[in-house]
Amino acid sequence: MKEKIKIEKIKTKIKIENVWLIHYSEIMLKGGNRTKFENKLMDNIRLVFKKQGFDVNVKKIESRIVLFIKNKGKIDAADLLSRVPGIDDFSKAYIVDSNFNEIKQVVMKLVEQDLKRERFDKFRIEVKRSWKGFPLTSLDVKKKLADEIMQKFKLKLDLNNGKPFFVQITKQKSFVYDNKLKGVGGLPSGTSAKVLSLISGGIDSPVAAFLMMKRGCQLDFIHFHNFTVNRKIVKDKVVKLVKKLSLGQPKTRLFMIPFEDLQLNIVQHVPDRYRMLIYRMFMFKIANQIKGYLGFVSGDSVGQVASQTLENLRCVYDAAERQVLTPLIGMNKQETINIARKIGTYEISILPYSDLCSMLVSKHPVTKARLKDVIAIEQKLYEKVDVDKLISEAVKKVKVYEF
Repeated sequence: MKEKIKIEKIKTKIKIENVWLIHYSEIMLKGGNRTKFENKLMDNIRLVFKKQGFDVNVKKIESRIVLFIKNKGKIDAADLLSRVPGIDDFSKAYIVDSNFNEIKQVVMKLVEQDLKRERFDKFRIEVKRSWKGFPLTSLDVKKKLADEIMQKFKLKLDLNNGKPFFVQITKQKSFVYDNKLKGVGGLPSGTSAKVLSLISGGIDSPVAAFLMMKRGCQLDFIHFHNFTVNRKIVKDKVVKLVKKLSLGQPKTRLFMIPFEDLQLNIVQHVPDRYRMLIYRMFMFKIANQIKGYLGFVSGDSVGQVASQTLENLRCVYDAAERQVLTPLIGMNKQETINIARKIGTYEISILPYSDLCSMLVSKHPVTKARLKDVIAIEQKLYEKVDVDKLISEAVKKVKVYEF
């Protein structure tokens, strides 16, 4: 039977059980702009947690970001950290003064706690020492801690497969923890331009939005709906998707655009082979009216459906007055599904829902449309219907939701 040890309570004003150590990677490459990116990430963490009811303090200790949580919020802190772009990995940690005796006490306490929760007979110690004024080298710290653990707990040292324990030593403070949780990585939301993401009720568009968010874009969303289908189902599904995606950034807006009148006229006056293309072109024409965004995000993947051949995409994107970003363009469906499962949107996306696209699908859609032919069909629609008025009315009826 392993001997239980008594550890003196660490004297600190901070509740050590609520300290999270946060690492980033890509921000390290930003040179003279690194501080700007660090500050943006810290602001995002602070605001994202505040939005979920947490009272937090975020500090930078050398190149590490430390999150102090003072109260519980609406969701799990680890789940929230896993969604904030810019965070590479994070750990629940003990924070202590940088002296060996205190570090040793906390390591021993952590080993004891872990042994109560799980069975393991092998361990390893990883030590990083950025403060070169510390009296012991990283190797010295590792050896001394390993000797203490082997002696008191009768565990074996295994540098490859042992249960990990981590120590990071800086001049200001030191950190002790036993796991690393994976974050989104990339860049903090808001370090790139604001873009407007076209979101449907499907699998692809939420994943496309997520991928642009992790590249530093500030994402807002626009959805086109038809009130002839169940209004509550439409709103609830899209709102759930946007809420899930909005967990990673401080503020998110959703524009809900009624599309019924334009849809009925497209069905009435446009040949069925071209309806989907004309419909998608008018989505961009309406989105053009919403100002303040440098580009649009679309979930297109080349060849996935008829409207996504290169010829057809050229016609659709011709209607956009801003750059169209397509992060899924070279992915197959399974790759997109894998990401959707990872970010938590898949189960929402597969909920039953009839969107506008399903009402416009032709049995034999055009797959290699020519832009001049599409423009000619569009022109005939303008001759029969006051399209500009319909667009204006749709924009006036927009409902905006904030998350």
